[in-house]
This record gives sequence, C-alpha cells and structure tokens, in this order.
Amino acid sequence: MSKHASSLVDNKYRLKYRIGQGAMGVVWSAVNVHTSRQVAVKLISSARDDLQERLIREARACGQLSHRNIIEVLDAGVTEQGEPFLVMPLLVGETLADLVERRRRLEHSTVAQIGREIARGLKAAHAAGIVHRDLKPSNIFLHQEPFAEGAVVKVVDFGICKKLNGDEAKLTTTGKVVGSPYYMSPEQFNTRLPIDPRTDIWSLGVILFELLTGVRPFQGDRVKLILSILDEREEIPLVSQLVRGVPPGLVDIVSRCLQRDREKRIGTAAELVELLRPFGSPGDYVRIYSDGPKREMLPSDREIEQTRSGAVPIETSSAAVAPAEASTLEACVPNAATATTEPLPHIGRDYEKNITPPGQRRGVERPPELGIMLLVMVAGLALTVFCGALALFAVRYVTREHSMMLINGLPSLSLVAAAAAVPELEKAQHLNPTQADLPPPESDFSVAPKMVDGRLTHGGSGGIQ
Repeated sequence: MSKHASSLVDNKYRLKYRIGQGAMGVVWSAVNVHTSRQVAVKLISSARDDLQERLIREARACGQLSHRNIIEVLDAGVTEQGEPFLVMPLLVGETLADLVERRRRLEHSTVAQIGREIARGLKAAHAAGIVHRDLKPSNIFLHQEPFAEGAVVKVVDFGICKKLNGDEAKLTTTGKVVGSPYYMSPEQFNTRLPIDPRTDIWSLGVILFELLTGVRPFQGDRVKLILSILDEREEIPLVSQLVRGVPPGLVDIVSRCLQRDREKRIGTAAELVELLRPFGSPGDYVRIYSDGPKREMLPSDREIEQTRSGAVPIETSSAAVAPAEASTLEACVPNAATATTEPLPHIGRDYEKNITPPGQRRGVERPPELGIMLLVMVAGLALTVFCGALALFAVRYVTREHSMMLINGLPSLSLVAAAAAVPELEKAQHLNPTQADLPPPESDFSVAPKMVDGRLTHGGSGGIQ
C-alpha cells in the first residue's frame, strides 16, 4: 500500500509532500506530530533485499555517528505495510554537484574550506570504523541553517559504506563493485584489495581537483576511464597545469590525495584537515552563493539521485581488474559509461571556455562539433550553388557559340577556348580550394590541455586563468 499526503508513519510522522522518488523508494517532507519538528522520511517501497540492506546499513552507520558534517539519522523502523523507513533532518540548500554545475569553478579558499569540512566528517566516520566508499559532489550537501552566517557541509548517503571491523560487505563478496567510477579509487576496481579509509581520501582528492579546475582528472568512458585510473604509466595532471593562482601547497595536497599507491597517499582524514587549514577561510561555515537555489532536499537516496543524474552501480567479476585486460573490462563493466553524474567537458580547442573564472556563471555552451558541421554544410551548399551556376553558364555559352558556328559555317575559336578552359578551371579549383573548403585553423592556445589517447596533456608552461 503506497503512502500519500497526510499518511501517518509509525504513528508519529505525518507525510506532507514528496521531495523525490526513484526505483528505491520515496522521500517525503514530514512533521513529527508529537514535537512539530520538520523531518524527511525515506520509505523503501521495493522488495529487493539489497535495497533494504542498504537502508539498514545507512541507518546503522549514521545512527552511531554524531557529527556536524555528517547527515544524522533520527529514527528508523518498518511500517505496518512492511516498508522500511528512515527519518532524517530536512536539509535546505543544494548539493555540491548543483553548485559545480552552476559555477564550474570555485575560489581556492572556498574549495579548501569545503574540503576541510568534508575531511572532518570523514575523520569522525573513519574513527568509528566506517568507510563511505561513494564520496562525490552529489553526496555532499551545503545545508543552510536558519540565521547562520554560511552553509554547513554535510556528507550524506552511507548506503554502501563499509564497516572495517565487521563482516565484508555482501556487495563486494558477491563480485559487485558499487560506486561512481569518476570518483572511485584504483583499489575499488580490484575486489582482491581491501578497502580502507584511504579510499575516501582519493575520492576527496578528485572532488578538490574538480572544484579548482572545473574538470575531473580522469576523462573518457567505459574502459578508457577505468584504464586511465588504473594504469600507473598514465600521468595524473596537476591543478597548476590547468589554472593559475592556486597556492602551490594546495596543489601539492590534491596531488598527494591522488596517488595510485596508497602508501604514498595522505594517510588519514585528520591529517588532511590540518593540511587544508591554512588555505581555507576561518570559521566552520562555507560561503553561500546567493545565485543558488534554496530548496528542501534529502540527497542521501542513491536511487532517487539516479533519476536525476543517471548514476548507477557497476558490476564486475570477483577477479581483480588488470589494466591490460581491456576486453575483460568491456564485458565486466557494461554500465561504466552511464555511471556518471555530469556531462564531460570538452577538452582541447575549446578548453579555455571550460576553465571559467571562479564565480562566473556558466553559459550555455555549444559543442565545437556542431559549429564544424554547420561550417561544412554552408561550404558544401555554397560550392553546389557555384558549380550549378558555372554549369548553366557553360551550357548557355556553348549553345550560343554552336548556333553561331552553324550560321557562319566556321569553327568558333571562343567555343574551343571555353572547352579547353573547363578542365583547367577544375584543376585550378582542385589545387586552390576556397576558404570554405579549408579545414578550420588550429587554435594557438599553446597553454590549453589536450586529450591524447585518453590522457590530459599540456601544451605550454603556463596555465589558464
């Protein structure tokens, strides 16, 4: 039996309206009839055991955590109809994914502040033996508390978290690797390697890189993306290769988070908190951007987020994923291409447009392929009209000269010259094409990074402001 507005859950939570809905269930805005507190109620309508297991996992993880930077679980249970539910605070604001989509890049001090608050939440989770395993911008919420001077960073969605001192998660032992590939660490693709807190450090490094540059450090889809993450010969780009003005110390922190060798990675979230402290703003709040939406949302439901972003779990075999096994990856990771939350930015000639100055709104960008297609179409149309006009002129000219030749009984020198000129004209057109026939000129953005064989390369010594 599906719930509707005004329904009562567990005899205390009055449902008001739906916040979101997906394959996993529904999230409602509700009120506790005994305390009048506004809350969010997540109802799992699916009978799938794995979805109910995730809800239980999230309830247990968040229930034992009490930290300002982690979403809180207020209550949990099962309805009279057998539907598991969670009760959480009603968050107001936007996700980090929304902010990145709107503004593309943020000031480095704001990035450091956001990173520090995320690391604080991870520090508390790791201390409790919990690894998030799915850290990404859509799982970071910027909550606007009433009368607060800024936003509070909340880490949400612990549905696929791992308890380090407990049994191995079933999602891993059954050969499934669940997460969002753009933000997954190398060890997450190898089910033979144990997962530890350094997995979350890697994911946070990807987030910091994206906030500072406007692009992710690893590009591509399907096999190319995963190979670029796993291949140790693949050079991981530096923030300073893409943008200017970022303090070298902050560039180094991001680079240390993105070390494929976990032993070389920043070891703990506590260490990362202290490393980011000098680069962030003072205080515990993050700047609120006035151009952003202010809406109620509970972004901790992966299935509901999937309906908006297209993110899905990916399944692999239980064997380790080796960089050289491209054919195996193709078969083992059929959904990797769809496990993205945002469209990939264009890399190459239009890269400078993607490195938007911090604070500047993103405009509607037209893919460069569209402009090239329009240019080719216009050039082809112009060439067709020109050839048609030339052919019509030649026919009329030949007909007139032929008539004069019949009248005068003499061969026409003009006709002979015209006939000889036609192949020369065609030869000249072939050797000297019009400007429309020429390929578009190469950009002289010597500092723009390019995609070569799935790798970000940099054409100059400087960056792009």
